[in-house]
Amino acid sequence: MGSRSNQIKVEQILRSIVFAYQGRTLHDIKDNFTRPELVGFLTGDLLEQFSGYLFAGSAQDRVKTFVDRYLPEYKGVDLFDILQNPLRHDFAETLKRIVPDDALDSRFMYDFPTERRLLVGAFLKILERGLNQAVDALLTDPQIQEHALKWFELHPVTILDRGSWFSSDEIRKIGRYYTPLIESQEIFSGLPTPSIGLNFGGEGYVVNVHINDFPDRKETVRVLLEIFVGLMGLKTPAELLGW
Repeated sequence: MGSRSNQIKVEQILRSIVFAYQGRTLHDIKDNFTRPELVGFLTGDLLEQFSGYLFAGSAQDRVKTFVDRYLPEYKGVDLFDILQNPLRHDFAETLKRIVPDDALDSRFMYDFPTERRLLVGAFLKILERGLNQAVDALLTDPQIQEHALKWFELHPVTILDRGSWFSSDEIRKIGRYYTPLIESQEIFSGLPTPSIGLNFGGEGYVVNVHINDFPDRKETVRVLLEIFVGLMGLKTPAELLGW
């Protein structure tokens, strides 16, 4: 894609697109977990807007392609119409018809409020998995990237500062360096490996620490990577990457 500086600029745009939707919008959707109709509205917006960076065509066609490719559980459902009109019928009740049975834990389907939370939770779990797959395609497929950059010219997002994003090579280096050092800390020795994870947050790289399991959700705490590794006396990301 040209010079190293141009390549960094392209990846910065792509990472900014990812953060806008996989970061902010998905975070807003999950934050409104107990408000099914708002989950419906926000998810409809997410699919309509993010699909534009992946596919050509009308919003209806783009969302259908996204669903067929990344949310196959809903392939036979007009999901976009449901999400555009979550108040036409009770959205949580609608989810009863479209959420696959094997996505729910029937042990906890014992009362109305819990059932509604579990339905929304199961829907969001499938949505997050599909969005992760779509993001992987955006970051690895040159044809999709070419289309995304053209769409970005007409539908820009806020560009992240250089200190708030990392290139693919930097992400791999960060993961290889910090993951074993964090997991080897005595405080985490009694926890399973998935309890610790590196991810992007609103202010840069963060460490997700799994705190507890509940029937309808996992509880985690997010700590900025710079603060987390500083408390452990490790190199900062800037020191590691030679910035």
